[in-house]
Amino acid sequence: MMAGWIVTEAQVRTREGDAALVAIKPHNPCGNCDPQTGCRAMALSRAFARPDRLFRVEGAALCQIGQAVEVAIPEGTLWRAGWQAYGLPTLALIAGAAIGEYLAPAAWQPWAAVGGAVLSMLLASLTWRRPPASFPRVLPAASTDDDAAP
Repeated sequence: MMAGWIVTEAQVRTREGDAALVAIKPHNPCGNCDPQTGCRAMALSRAFARPDRLFRVEGAALCQIGQAVEVAIPEGTLWRAGWQAYGLPTLALIAGAAIGEYLAPAAWQPWAAVGGAVLSMLLASLTWRRPPASFPRVLPAASTDDDAAP
């Protein structure tokens, strides 16, 4: 396990140069939910998930198709992605509406608030176009006792 990284198991489905498309291995129930039905949150996500969900990862030059690997991303990546997708646009919407209403004359305040909100959302959307700072990386999975030769 790598400190400062989120790691999960996956299987290489196809390769594209140094990158690969991997399928994430489903996880077993953790024990916090009903042992018979598993995680209810995961059941809901499985109901809406596409079965062929593949993820592009870097650093797979030595991996073979079908090989079990570990996929790792830095710990703060998910938090930053959530902030960029939800937090920043919401904050920009509220701030833009407040600034638009504050700066406009009384008769134009409702329209200025809407205009400020739209303008701030357009500015916030510029951050969505940036490529991620770090891509998920592939680590060859450690061999298990089942893989060991007798």
